[in-house]
Amino acid sequence: MAKRSPAHLGSTAVACSVLALGLCSAHNVMAQQANGYHDLGRLNGGNYAGASGVSADGLVVIGYGIDGSVGYDDRAFRWTSDTGMVSLGVLNGGIYSYAFGVNANGSVIVGQAQDGSVGNVFRAYRWTQATGMVSLGVWSGGTHSAASDVSADGAVIVGHSNGGIAGSDAHAFRWTQATGMVSLGTLNGGGYSEAYGVSADGATIIGYSRDGNAGNGDRAFRWTSDTGMVSLGVLNGGPRSYAFAVNADGAVVVGQAQDGSVGNESRAFRWTQATGMVSLGTLDSGNYSNGQAVSADGSVVVGYSSGSNAMPRAFRWTDATGMISVEDWLRNNGVTVTSNFTQIASDISADGSVIVGTTENATVFLARVASTGSGIIDMNEFAGSLAAKPTANVGLNFAGTVLNGAHGE
Repeated sequence: MAKRSPAHLGSTAVACSVLALGLCSAHNVMAQQANGYHDLGRLNGGNYAGASGVSADGLVVIGYGIDGSVGYDDRAFRWTSDTGMVSLGVLNGGIYSYAFGVNANGSVIVGQAQDGSVGNVFRAYRWTQATGMVSLGVWSGGTHSAASDVSADGAVIVGHSNGGIAGSDAHAFRWTQATGMVSLGTLNGGGYSEAYGVSADGATIIGYSRDGNAGNGDRAFRWTSDTGMVSLGVLNGGPRSYAFAVNADGAVVVGQAQDGSVGNESRAFRWTQATGMVSLGTLDSGNYSNGQAVSADGSVVVGYSSGSNAMPRAFRWTDATGMISVEDWLRNNGVTVTSNFTQIASDISADGSVIVGTTENATVFLARVASTGSGIIDMNEFAGSLAAKPTANVGLNFAGTVLNGAHGE
């Protein structure tokens, strides 16, 4: 459940309601909520926060945001109903940290952080409660690395690093404790590759690579130990494609590609071996969309799309409904949502019932439709509503700021 592209934009009021109650009850919005609350909307008074991922059961949310308690530096965070929003700190006294991926039960988080022990260059890390942030290092001669996603059991991590055979460029890697970073290479001798997602068992890895057989153009790839790195091609003759997420068994890949049938505008896609790359369209005849995450069985895709007003809006796609906004998904399931406010859907729980992302107001939202209760919650409003109760409680560039995509385990 890797993270991607939390937005740092605008201001729009966030509508919040649930089916059974007139306030945002933790019990109704997420199953198994415990007492206690800290505002997930912002980190210690910072001015933005964005979700990057959610655990398979929808109970652990990760992301990053400005931490107002440390001079407004970016900090990775982990949120549960028991702990609230907790900074994961920094790496060896570094300055910035970002959380991009979380394993199935929420106990292992991966991302990228400036490492104070090596001059604050960005390094991939693996975090657990017991170890804190531990650098995964770089290949010999390298300077930068980033971890994008992690397998269900937390044992396999994927990302990219420079150095070694990659030289000053970067190659996608697969990491385990036993092997360390192992390069996945590139497509047909292309100059660069990044891994963005991994299947639940760690066997299938997706991302993008420059393809030496396509003029070094960017191509989505799928990798297994049997096939090596295989291009997923392009969308209707378009020039570029990027894979950002893979489902639990590695059979369904989602991402973004330029669509040659619509003037090379960017479109979210869903890929299987049988269908190839299929465009998911846009919201309200918008001019772009991006697939960020996919449910465990591959049937639900989330991401963001421009709409009639050209602003991004979080979407949820199934074969039955097509692409609809997260707000309309809630409305269709009996939730009163008075105004649109989402911007990016970053990740989705394994069963497709929980979506996390970022609002136009640069806060984290969690939306849920399930038999235990339906609703949408901006964590600032979550704080206010629960405080009144007796039981109260956002493309990763290589310089290391923003990552695109997520996966469902």
